[in-house]
Amino acid sequence: MFPTSRSEDLTSKKRYKEAAQVLLDYCKDIRDAVIALATGNMFSEARRIVSRLLRCIRNSVHYLCQQVSLNSVPELVEDIIHPAAFESRAQISEDIGEMREQLRKQVNRLRELRIKKIEEPGRSFTLSRRSVYRDAKDTLEQTHFMARKTTQHLIMWTS
Repeated sequence: MFPTSRSEDLTSKKRYKEAAQVLLDYCKDIRDAVIALATGNMFSEARRIVSRLLRCIRNSVHYLCQQVSLNSVPELVEDIIHPAAFESRAQISEDIGEMREQLRKQVNRLRELRIKKIEEPGRSFTLSRRSVYRDAKDTLEQTHFMARKTTQHLIMWTS
C-alpha cells in the first residue's frame, strides 16, 4: 500500500509525472498512471505509455501486458487523454480571453488618460503616488499570474 499512498502524495503536490512513474513501476497501474499524466497536462507522455503498452500487448513481452487487454488501450485514449486535452485547451482559451479583456481595459484607461492630458495640459491629476503605484502593482501581478498560468498550461501541453 505504500506506493499507492506515495503516488497520492505526489499527485497532491502536483508532481504528476513522478506519481505516474510510481504507479507504473510499483503498482503496475497503467490506468491511474495515465490519469495522473493527463491531470498534469502531460499528454504526450500519456500517449507514449499507451503506445508502449499497445506494442507490448501485440508482442506479449512486458509485465504490464498481463493486466491489460487490447480493448482497454483505446479506452485509455478516448476516456482519459482526449477529454483532459480538450479541458486543458478550454482552460488555455479562457485564460487568453481573460488576458485579452484585461489588456483591453488597460489600453482604454491609457487612452482616457492621454485625452485628459491633452485637454488639460496644465492640470495635475489628483491621483496620489500610492494609488497609482497600487493600481500598477495590482495590474502587473494579475498579468504575471495569468501569463504564468497560461505558460504552465502550454508547457504541460507540449511536454
